[in-house]
Amino acid sequence: MNEARQLFLKYDGSYFHMDRDGELDKYREYNIDVDTEKQWLCEYQLELIEQLQLGKSSDVIFSRVCSLMRAAKCDDNVEHFINATNKNLNSEDSFVRLRIAEELQDLIEFFSTNSNGSSKKILKYKSMAVEILQNITFEPIVISEETRQNVAFEDTLKDENLRKRAEARLKRFNKD
Repeated sequence: MNEARQLFLKYDGSYFHMDRDGELDKYREYNIDVDTEKQWLCEYQLELIEQLQLGKSSDVIFSRVCSLMRAAKCDDNVEHFINATNKNLNSEDSFVRLRIAEELQDLIEFFSTNSNGSSKKILKYKSMAVEILQNITFEPIVISEETRQNVAFEDTLKDENLRKRAEARLKRFNKD
């Protein structure tokens, strides 16, 4: 059972990615039910949220937790997740904050269209995402050396490009 869990979580619960890597048939041999998979995804969310609280790779972990929430269609941990993110948000550079706002917006949109009324938990964080995007639009852009080393395309980090992305995301919120 532990081997099945490890394999499942290695691919964040994505059958597509397991199949692409030739692991899906192996995983299916374990005959794991959907409720167990959902439980694994929720437990894994909590593990990643603990890493967020420690300030490790905020945008990468944030993105992964958002992906897991969408895969499990489970927003049970959202409040704990947002609190962990907020703890370190002000110490992040403009690019990381933009990535977090984009992921949060995508999560809000997902739960707004794909849930049975539980989207209220997520929707209350819309103002957080809007505030981050507005700050990127109007405040000086700050990029850390770590981000510069980890982003492949320098154009991505240009002030005007970050502001354009933030403005485009704000327009998406205004359509709602």
